[in-house]
Amino acid sequence: MLLNGNGGSVSPGFISVTLGKTYPALPTPVREGYTFTGWYTGTSSSAQRVSAGDAVPATPPSSLYAHWEKIPVADYTVTLHVYNGPIGTNFPFCWECALACPICSLPSFCCGRRPNCPPLWCSRCTAPARWR
Repeated sequence: MLLNGNGGSVSPGFISVTLGKTYPALPTPVREGYTFTGWYTGTSSSAQRVSAGDAVPATPPSSLYAHWEKIPVADYTVTLHVYNGPIGTNFPFCWECALACPICSLPSFCCGRRPNCPPLWCSRCTAPARWR
């Protein structure tokens, strides 16, 4: 019996079944961005689910099809807070680890030792901001 990944990858791509016996262990396919929900006799939502241990019918399907549920993707909103001027003229920095800008020595460079504290160049200098 063929195993159709239905957009995913499955190995092996087939199983051996015996009429009057039960389905053997079925492999778990993989598909990026989806959760495997089971093996079915067809691709439609009305297809019958098949699991290991179920009885093999007298007229078994020629293939089993993987069914999938899409993993929801979280949406994020990023807000840039402008400090002391238009965007690009001055960036916030961590006061606990603020160091002088390595170019002009103004206090606008962060050491980057804290998790939410990326190193930034002083806005008065031509060096670009460095984000990790």
